[in-house]
Amino acid sequence: MAFMAAKHQRSLTKYEMVKLHVMTDVYHVLEHAKPVIGGSISPWAFGPVVAKAFNRVTWWEKRYNESGLEPDNFCFSGSDGRYLEFDPTLSVTVEEFSKTELEAMDAAWRSVMSKNWKEEQEYFHSA
Repeated sequence: MAFMAAKHQRSLTKYEMVKLHVMTDVYHVLEHAKPVIGGSISPWAFGPVVAKAFNRVTWWEKRYNESGLEPDNFCFSGSDGRYLEFDPTLSVTVEEFSKTELEAMDAAWRSVMSKNWKEEQEYFHSA
């Protein structure tokens, strides 16, 4: 997630992070029969989620809200107080990923980040 956020020069919300995780793995599994990140995907109210990843990011937010501690590789920002955004602090280079992993991440980014909320919901919930 830090790599994708830095590559596209933008912070990520928790929602975006979990959706990018799912879609990166989906694209890689479809083409290469193995995930990039891994974890069991579950159907949740707002679409597919890897519960362990969601819980990890939720814990980062909780810890930050309670003690001000930020997670490794990210710092927090937020525009309107309703949610936190994750800004990458880790320097990750393209050389750390295989060509197929980079292709899956790019496909995930196009699938998730090019849509507004309504389009995302239709994408994740329609046949």
